[in-house]
Amino acid sequence: MSDHSINDLLDPYQSKIQQIAKGLLSLCHLSLSNPVVTVDGGGIGLDFGTGFKGLDLIITPFPTYVRLGIAKGAALEDPTGLLEGCGKVHRHIKIRELAELVSRAAGWTGEFIYDSTKPDGTPRKVMDVSKLESLGWRAQTPIEEGFRKSYAWYVDNVANRTATPDK
Repeated sequence: MSDHSINDLLDPYQSKIQQIAKGLLSLCHLSLSNPVVTVDGGGIGLDFGTGFKGLDLIITPFPTYVRLGIAKGAALEDPTGLLEGCGKVHRHIKIRELAELVSRAAGWTGEFIYDSTKPDGTPRKVMDVSKLESLGWRAQTPIEEGFRKSYAWYVDNVANRTATPDK
C-alpha cells in the first residue's frame, strides 16, 4: 500500500484527524504482523488475506474522530460498553472514546471537547475477523482491564526512567 493512497484519503481531514488515523494504522500494522493494507472508499483496511474483501480491521476517518472497525466484534466481551454498532457480527470503536478509556486508565481527569455539529462522515464498512479466530485467537482480557495493565506497565518500565545521553 502506498503512502500516497493513504494521504489522498486523509487529505480532506484536519491534521489532528490525519495524525490519529496514521498513528492507529502504524499501531495496527505493528500489532498484526504485516497485514495487507488497502485503501478503498472511505477507509483503510487491514487483513491477512488478499485485500478489502476479507477485512479484519478498518480505519475510517470522520470530521471529529477516527473509527476502528472490528470484524466479528459482536463476539467480543465488552463489559464497559466501548464497542458500538448494532449489527449481528461487527462492531467499532470511536477513537475519541478510546482516548477517554486510556485517560481513565492513566488517571487523567481533564475534559475532552468535541464538535458534535459536524456530519458523521462515511457510512459503516463491514469486515470479518474469521481468519484470526480460525488461528485460535480469542481475547483473554477485557479491554478496560488491558488498558489499566498496559498503562501500569508503561509507568513502571518506561515513564519513570531517566533519559541518558548516547555515548
